Amino acid sequence: MTDEELAHASNVIGYGAVKYFDLKQNPSTNYIFNYDRMLDTKGDTAVYLLFAYARLASILRKAKDEKDVIIENNLQDAATTITLDHPAERALAFKILQFTDVVLSVLADLQPTNYVTIYQI
Repeated sequence: MTDEELAHASNVIGYGAVKYFDLKQNPSTNYIFNYDRMLDTKGDTAVYLLFAYARLASILRKAKDEKDVIIENNLQDAATTITLDHPAERALAFKILQFTDVVLSVLADLQPTNYVTIYQI
């Protein structure tokens, strides 16, 4: 990673951390600005979510490179059946199915806090 790419990534992660932290705060309570909580690598933070995304992208890339598995092709094939055997898989699927309702709730209440707190996975 070049110095320029590193600086860009730092800016994106920092901005995301502050933005996500802001969205988590209920506007009717006192706001406490805390870099340590914003940049925590564990728990409900943007840094953790970005790390999880990078890890998932790496897994998909390795699946393609090492096993010739192209996820996009499987998702576009209407005949593909996805079996959810593990309870965590089912729980995730149910959360995904609730996404539209949560977004509509946020739009109706104008409270993005609801999205962040209700839709945690």
